[in-house]
Amino acid sequence: MTLEDIKQHISQWNEVRTTNQALPLLTQGISFSITEDQFLIWEALQPETLNCYLAVEDSKIFFYITDSVTDKNESYTPGTNLIKKNLFREVSEETPIALSLIENAVDEISATEAKTRILNWVLFAESWFTEIKDKATEIPRAISIPFVDLKEAFSKDVTNVTIILALNKYNEEAYKGYNMDLIVVSNSPFNTVDDTNQSFIAFYDVCRPKPPFGQSGLNLLDS
Repeated sequence: MTLEDIKQHISQWNEVRTTNQALPLLTQGISFSITEDQFLIWEALQPETLNCYLAVEDSKIFFYITDSVTDKNESYTPGTNLIKKNLFREVSEETPIALSLIENAVDEISATEAKTRILNWVLFAESWFTEIKDKATEIPRAISIPFVDLKEAFSKDVTNVTIILALNKYNEEAYKGYNMDLIVVSNSPFNTVDDTNQSFIAFYDVCRPKPPFGQSGLNLLDS
């Protein structure tokens, strides 16, 4: 995969994102995973964000992901610091997490809020898209994840984390209304004092869909 191929796939999403072709693409899957090895490559550069670009090839949607330092310097190495991530139809096929287990989260957002945003996407993605499909300034081309969220997620002694599509109601000066969201999920097994295996689930989220939250620093986008 060449860099020109990657830019073309990202451009293809831009061409269809305000058309009726976009909705079947957006609902092809709901999650992807990031491995610890991939995380460590990005962490070495101490980036502020992980930039997740929506892309399309052969009627399939996926993300190209890179860190903000690599993006700023345009020092991409496809397959190393610029990774393709296909969407899974389940919460994750690599790290299965049942929604019924979302109960005792800590940190950025509560378990109830995480579950609500995920279910909003599952149930209402179609109505959300129908309402804003003609608004190019609101349909995302990329979503940025604060890298600190990933650092926290991987601090829980896990080898991968799950990223789940969601629908969030933003209420900020820059944007008010529902839009796409990504929730970082860390699912860490641990033993209790009586050696009973338990699962500790944490949720992190201060992601920004771009647009509507600007497009600065996203150098894989065309004009």
